[in-house]
Order: sequence, then C-alpha cells, then structure tokens
Amino acid sequence: MGELVEGDDGLPAEDVGPWAIEKYNYLCRYVDISRGARGKFIGPGKAGATYLDLFCGPGRAKVRNGEFTDGGCVAAWRKSVAGGGPFSQVFIADIDEVRLNAAAERLKQAGAPVTAFHGPALQTVESILKRLDPYGLHFAFLDPFSLGVLDFRIFQKLAKRKRMDILVHLSKMDLQRNLGRNLAADVSAFDAFAPGWKERSTPPKASKALELN
Repeated sequence: MGELVEGDDGLPAEDVGPWAIEKYNYLCRYVDISRGARGKFIGPGKAGATYLDLFCGPGRAKVRNGEFTDGGCVAAWRKSVAGGGPFSQVFIADIDEVRLNAAAERLKQAGAPVTAFHGPALQTVESILKRLDPYGLHFAFLDPFSLGVLDFRIFQKLAKRKRMDILVHLSKMDLQRNLGRNLAADVSAFDAFAPGWKERSTPPKASKALELN
C-alpha cells in the first residue's frame, strides 16, 4: 500500500505515482461505454446495476507532482452519474479500515448508495455476493496493492453471478520486482493468483529471472 497523506478535503489520501491517472482514466472509460447496458437494469422494478471494489483504498489520491484526483471507487461513481446511468448500489471493501472509512465517507458526500465491508478480499467478496441481486448487472474493479492478495478464488466466486463484468489492474512493477523471489520460492504469490502454474509452465532459470528485478 502507498503512504497515506492528508487529502485536500481533510480525509486521508493515497500517495501515488503519475501512472495512477491513466489507470483511473481506463476505469472511467469502461464505466462510460457501459452506461447503455447499465441503464437497462436501473429503475423501479428492475434488478439494478452495482459497482464492486474489493481493494477500494481511501477514494482519493495525491499524485507525486502535487495533483489530487479521485480514487477508483469515487471516480467510477462520479462517471456513472455524469453519464446518466448511476450505479444503483456501490459496494466497497478494504483490509485497511482507515482507507475504507475514508472512501465510504467520500462516496456518501458524493451521493452514492454505498455499503462498506472491512476485511480481506476473499472474505468480503462472500459478504458482498450475498447482497447482489442474481438478476442484476454487476461490475467489479479489482486493483490489489500486490499480486499476492488477488486470490484466484475471488474470480471463481464472482463468476457465480450470471452478469458479472470484471476489470483488473495488476502492477507491472510489483510483478517484475518480485518475479525472481516468486519463481524460486516453494510458496509464492503465484500460487494464490494462478493455482497449478508450476505444473503448466516452464519458468526461466533463476539467474535470468533475477535480472528482471
């Protein structure tokens, strides 16, 4: 996780690199292009269109050049409103309670129908799934702080819903920095993210892997 700093609204914000702007832009582009489909599920008597974020962070970020910007969950909500197809429910979760509370407060201030869940993603996804209408349209944004916390079972659980779109952001820096360690370890982040990978791949020699770090 990045360092927390004081946000421009008085709540904690995440210290991030400039690449975060591009990440949030891609998220908002998806929210925008899917507004037509989302609109078919929104309204009285309809099953609803929900947004899920299992690694929500504080909902606000400070780019290292000094600029503040909305974090993923807040940016996605605002974009859905701007496009005329606001999510009918917003479910957020995080293992860090300070970050979770900050995101929940920012979403409430923005008018979002938000429900927050505290705990690890593999646990909170179960709680959220129980709240989802089986006939609704659901969108999950997964932006873990490291590969090791993105357990493959999260995908298996989300896939139980008929209409579940998933957008995942993985840090290339985290993957490359820890590649040698993960390839050499008896138990690594790869085991949770891609079970059985050792039996289905021929990893490079350790010396070559370490050159990527």
